[in-house]
Amino acid sequence: MNSKESSWRPGDWLTAASVAVGAMILLIFVFPYCSGYGTRRVTLFDSVRGLWSSPDWQHGLLVPFILAGLLIYKRKELWGTPAEGSYWGLAALMFALFSYWVGYKTNVYYFGFVGVQVLLAALILWFLGWGYFRKLFFFWCFFAFTWPLYFLTDTLAFKLRVVMIQVSSAFLKLVGISNIRSGTSIQSPPDFDTGVEQGAKFALDIADPCSGIRSLFALMMVAALWGYLVLPRAWQRWALFFSAVPLAIFGNFVRVNLLVFGSLWWGADFAVGEAGGTSNYHFLSGVAVFVVALGGMVLLGTFLKSGFKMFRRGSVVRSVRVGPAEERV
Repeated sequence: MNSKESSWRPGDWLTAASVAVGAMILLIFVFPYCSGYGTRRVTLFDSVRGLWSSPDWQHGLLVPFILAGLLIYKRKELWGTPAEGSYWGLAALMFALFSYWVGYKTNVYYFGFVGVQVLLAALILWFLGWGYFRKLFFFWCFFAFTWPLYFLTDTLAFKLRVVMIQVSSAFLKLVGISNIRSGTSIQSPPDFDTGVEQGAKFALDIADPCSGIRSLFALMMVAALWGYLVLPRAWQRWALFFSAVPLAIFGNFVRVNLLVFGSLWWGADFAVGEAGGTSNYHFLSGVAVFVVALGGMVLLGTFLKSGFKMFRRGSVVRSVRVGPAEERV
């Protein structure tokens, strides 16, 4: 079967857009899909909106607006691409609808997320073809940041908490600050000579928000967007994208140590907050996570874009200078 049809007429754009928008609206905003832990089924959008209320996934709300801006920014490049529909879109459409149906029957909205994600790719292929899909591949991948993958919160957060407490404990011992690590908490040791109890100087429990999970996915989204707009090569974009993981961990490492040193210098009530509350210092230490991580991302992106070019230029200059000397010899 030939995978391409004849080129579409300009008037077919309206039909393609109407079908795509209509299908997406029906499946996301109209059809009662999943009840979750409730008693009645709600639309897929209502499920997503409820998950967006979590600070870990609030960045998903921005994705449609970012994509709209990117489409406007790239409109001239996209308009010049010939629209040649592909029958492969029908195969993807069948898989999308099957995944959507499985989620409906099992009452699991994650299958619905997959179904809508694949449906978007299917509609692009069916109506516009592979040429457009290659142009829109980043847009399609970026759209995945819309979906709150809440099951990852518990899975990844605990592992990040363990890594965070191990690294922080080792660093504090390296700089001469004794500490006791227990599970995902870190405390100052007791001093029996002076009667100072364990945890009197500082006591921190690395909760899920301090694990790095809250900033990880938001930083990955920012890294993907910035790499696409700024970096010219695919390997540079991937390097910047995956750097979000260690940068998120390092940012939260800085936060934990700010809280420890703040407790040592000014007291736990000032640094962490009194019982049942959070101090301003504690809040600002959370802001420091993004400042440190984004700063590291900017430095890495600048190096990938400019530093690598300078390195290559330096190699070329050295080869040009050595050449004549070798000829004279």
